[in-house]
Amino acid sequence: MQDSLTQLGSRRSFDEQIKRAMAKNILLTKYNVAGSLGLAFMNRADGVNRFFLRADQALYAQKF
Repeated sequence: MQDSLTQLGSRRSFDEQIKRAMAKNILLTKYNVAGSLGLAFMNRADGVNRFFLRADQALYAQKF
């Protein structure tokens, strides 16, 4: 459980860093460029397909 909470905090921190960097970029701001980011951590039990499925789900969750 602790690992999951740490990973969640890491994702949120990374997401905020990306958002701040994009907000500081003059061209991105001028042209109203936005982005979505789906982050997933690979677990030892994961296969590649499961890992990418979780990343895709995280990306789609950010869009809505």
